[in-house]
Amino acid sequence: MSRPTKANIVIDMEDVDKDDEMDEMGIDATEAKTSRKKRSVVWKEFEIITNSGDMKARCNHCKHNLAYKKGGATTHLKRHLKLCTPRKATLVGNDKGPKQSLLSFDVTEGDEMLSIFKYDKGKVREELVKMFVVHEYPFRMVEHEFFTKFCRSLNPKYEPIKRQTLKLDCMKMYISEKESLKLALADINKISLTSDLWTSNQSIGYMCLTGHFLDSEWKLQKRILNFCPLEPLHTGLAIVDSIIECLIDWGIEDKISTITLDNASSNDLAVRVLK
Repeated sequence: MSRPTKANIVIDMEDVDKDDEMDEMGIDATEAKTSRKKRSVVWKEFEIITNSGDMKARCNHCKHNLAYKKGGATTHLKRHLKLCTPRKATLVGNDKGPKQSLLSFDVTEGDEMLSIFKYDKGKVREELVKMFVVHEYPFRMVEHEFFTKFCRSLNPKYEPIKRQTLKLDCMKMYISEKESLKLALADINKISLTSDLWTSNQSIGYMCLTGHFLDSEWKLQKRILNFCPLEPLHTGLAIVDSIIECLIDWGIEDKISTITLDNASSNDLAVRVLK
């Protein structure tokens, strides 16, 4: 039998000193030595309990007890988490977990159809812009407390936005719709124009230019091509400059068939120059 070295004696004495210190603190030295830090991610959703003297792993979601021994494998615990129904329910709406489909009823031509509903944040923002533009609501309304409450009563996932964000969304939609109309006008052979001028209560002059054309299905369409302030005086040359600038912007300067204006003398000059 080999004799203990001096180094071994020093180490053993250190262990004895540590055991004495733990005894004074009321800590079981054997338990402290054998316990290890649980590294598996499953322990964020399980807890260790003792049931009738047996060690169990209890699910924090469904409170189901699974067999477990200290230092054992956790594969069966991970498998349980994938199938745990209460856990799935808590993960609904969380991007990190599975989604639970919502059902909605679509009514098409009087027939009800069951469909899967998915909340689309982008679609909500798009419809919000359309509502404010069509009804000419002030942008600050989107920040009103009860407007937000109303939207959340329709869908709790609604995320309120600031009026500056709404303004940017309106400009993005304007640019998108303008590009779509440009593509549509590229396939049109002839376009007729109507124009109207007036002065506001603030003595600011405006001109509205509207394009009229037949689409591929021979249906009459009309679109506002320009709505802009017009510097006084509303001379014929000022009107011509504004119209030509608009036509070049839309790329339709060689597609104009007719133009209709009112009987103002300045419009007579504008027509002669445009010819």
